Amino acid sequence: MVMANFMVHLRKRVLACLTHMKGPFLPDILMEVYSPLVINLSKQLLQTQQTDGSWRGDPLLTAIGLRVMHYLKCSLMIQSPIFRKRYHLAIMFLKQWLIKTADMLSKQQYTVYYGLDRLSRAVFNALYTLSIVGEIRWIKNKKVITMVHRLTKQVAKYCFKLHNPFLIGELLTCFLSILDYMKMFPPNNILHYAVQAVFSNNIDDCSFFALAAPLISWYRRYPQFFMDIWREFAGRIRQERDFLKALAKRVMIRIDNILAKDEIDLRLLAYALSFVACVGDLMESRSLIKLVQYLIADLQKRYLALKERALPIFYLSLIEESLLRAGLHTWWVVPGRYVNIIKAALRRYTEIRKLALYGLMLDATAIALALLAISLCLSLAPSSIIPTVLSIIGFLISIIGWFHRKLSKTLKSVDERHCG
Repeated sequence: MVMANFMVHLRKRVLACLTHMKGPFLPDILMEVYSPLVINLSKQLLQTQQTDGSWRGDPLLTAIGLRVMHYLKCSLMIQSPIFRKRYHLAIMFLKQWLIKTADMLSKQQYTVYYGLDRLSRAVFNALYTLSIVGEIRWIKNKKVITMVHRLTKQVAKYCFKLHNPFLIGELLTCFLSILDYMKMFPPNNILHYAVQAVFSNNIDDCSFFALAAPLISWYRRYPQFFMDIWREFAGRIRQERDFLKALAKRVMIRIDNILAKDEIDLRLLAYALSFVACVGDLMESRSLIKLVQYLIADLQKRYLALKERALPIFYLSLIEESLLRAGLHTWWVVPGRYVNIIKAALRRYTEIRKLALYGLMLDATAIALALLAISLCLSLAPSSIIPTVLSIIGFLISIIGWFHRKLSKTLKSVDERHCG
């Protein structure tokens, strides 16, 4: 069996092309399989999980690792008892850490922002993960709610000094997920920081993608709440009134920056994939499709060329989660016995299209000459031979165009009989 390249992820386009050429024979040609890239990443991640269900005893790594396990369970339909045991151990670790941290913070004033960003990221990621896996009871815990209020207040107070767009992006994502249970909107100061940062010219690509996705999600779900903040900001810097249009321009610039590079670092790869997973269904464009192609190709180069076998757990988990959420965990492959048929069909399809295009150009030229001959006949003397010459040339060109169309139809009918 021959493995398709990264273009197979654009299966709508591939299916449309093959359906045009092969018709009812399509089910025999394409097969859907799980991406070996995702399988290898999953093995690498699960091998690093500890016996207590955590990753290095770190709640932040455990939260994102558990999300990957959840998406693996849903997407790949894993039924292994060992996997289920590890899955529940990770949930227990997160719940115990969350309650322990809530108890600790209820007994002290956590006002200094040394370590605030790390602790807040762990808490917000843990809450987001528990909401995804369905552990709602722990999100509604009174001590946990109090802890979220206190941490959010501190983050809002120090967000401009901390200048941590990854924390703000994760906070906004978490709030969007737990809003129905806590009835708590993010403070305006946090949204002001996020909007100001994402439209800043000094922000790097990783930080931009980390903030852009949750902002788009908030705008799509609560447009009125978000627009009050956007109007104030847009009026101050003379930005476009439509938030999505203004942000889409920035997204296109960032995507073009990535596509212009021969290679990108692992951090940018992870956050760009995360952005695609969050908003890919909301922002369909050629640039976004090209970005997906580029990112998948980069991943294949890294792993099929046996490079960077051991990835940092955080970025490994983020990449894996993004691939699963974006539906890039499945590949369309062509069985070996059909490869030559597909190649021949594609070549013939290209030839037919070229012939049809040439025929169209010849027809247009013939019509133009005929119109020119009529206009000259009306404007010149009756004895002039120029209109007659142009008419003859146009007639000859139309005959050539007719032969091109005939040849195109003949090739197409032969190809259909061959495929049948």
